[in-house]
Amino acid sequence: MKDQIDFKLVLRIIKSALKKNKIHYRDLAQKIGMSESGLKKLFIAEDCSFNRLVQICNAIDISLADVLASLKQMSAKDVRFSPEQQEYFVQHIECFYFFWKLVYERLSVEEIQKHFGLTDSEVFRYLKRLDELKLIQLHENNKVKIPKVGLVRWVGSGPLMRKVRKEWSHELVTDIVDADIPESQHFSLRNYQLTAESYQDLLNAIRELDAEFGNRTIREISLQKGGLKTIRMISAIAPGSYVGKKKIGPLSR
Repeated sequence: MKDQIDFKLVLRIIKSALKKNKIHYRDLAQKIGMSESGLKKLFIAEDCSFNRLVQICNAIDISLADVLASLKQMSAKDVRFSPEQQEYFVQHIECFYFFWKLVYERLSVEEIQKHFGLTDSEVFRYLKRLDELKLIQLHENNKVKIPKVGLVRWVGSGPLMRKVRKEWSHELVTDIVDADIPESQHFSLRNYQLTAESYQDLLNAIRELDAEFGNRTIREISLQKGGLKTIRMISAIAPGSYVGKKKIGPLSR
């Protein structure tokens, strides 16, 4: 059974339910015959037996079937671009932009054509190349089949990933920092001093937030025809000091 269930995601769903229903760890631990510290370790490790999972669901009065249904929604598909795909996109980044608009922003071919000011023949060359790279399927009469809407998690590394991470994060931060930040935008620069447990809680909270709005993206793209706002977000957390690698000499007068 464990091979069929992602217990990490299940426990994140349950943690969200605990927070939403204002159920404390100590109360849940008492109901299932565990110590509060033991329960916290279980959630930090993000691993438990199936029987313990059933116990927890029963104790907080939620349906395991509902949890598993939510899990199905949250499951992300790992996407790994091949070396050939990465190399081509690095050399022809405009093709990656076309691909991004088509697959991730879900724009129609006509909308992309208008956005970039492309001719019909130029659009066809983009679609043909993406088909050759096995990223979309191009059929007769320029009918295009693209991957279904779903949560996507880019995995692996390579020249394309490095290029996108560096350029897009720099572009987003520059757009925000170089201008006054309106209420429709958010920028946060923080320094925390946390225990290992609190640091793990922070990581989990961000993952849960990302999963929640990833699910909303899937749902709203699927149900709503237009009227969606494209949002950029970067999240980066790592142990260490902002000035840890900085060097200073004698203070000038």
